[in-house]
Amino acid sequence: MRKIVLIVTLALLATLALGASPASAGTPIPFTSTGSGSATIASSGSGYSFNGAGTGTFTSAPYSGANTYTFSATSTASPPSCSSGSTPANGTLVITSALGTTTWSLVGTVCVPAGGGPDYRATSTATLTSATGSLSGYTGSATVSTDIDGVFGGATFTSTTTGSVTPP
Repeated sequence: MRKIVLIVTLALLATLALGASPASAGTPIPFTSTGSGSATIASSGSGYSFNGAGTGTFTSAPYSGANTYTFSATSTASPPSCSSGSTPANGTLVITSALGTTTWSLVGTVCVPAGGGPDYRATSTATLTSATGSLSGYTGSATVSTDIDGVFGGATFTSTTTGSVTPP
C-alpha cells in the first residue's frame, strides 16, 4: 500500500513539475506592467533623445508586485503633431523586478498630441532581447505606450507595457 501511495504521489509531483503550471515550456504568459517616473528630453542630431527612470507594477496575473522602469529612445527627427503623422523612434526598455531583469528592444514612433495632453506620445513594438533571474531564457513581445510631459531637461513619464513572455 505504501508503494502505491508513493508512486501516486511521485506521479502527481512529476505532473506539476512538467508543466501543469502557467509557466509551461512554450506557453505564452500574458502580462501588463505600468510605470511612471522622471524623464529627460534633449536634442540628438536631427531628432530628440528621451530617457526615463521610475517605478512600476505588474497589474495582471500571474505576475504581481513592484518593478523598476528604465528607458532610452531616440527619434530620427523632431516629432510632428500626431494629427499630421509621427517620426520613427527606437530604443531600449529595461524592467527589473523580483523575477529578474528583462531588456526589450523598442521600435516605434513618437508625435506631439494636440490639446492639453502630454507633450510627447510614443508607441512601440517591443521584443525581449535578454532576461535574467527566473525569466532567463524566456522570449517575448509587447506593445509599449508612453506619454512624456515636459520640456528639454526635466519631464515626467507614464508608460504601459502589454504583452507576453514564453518560457524556454
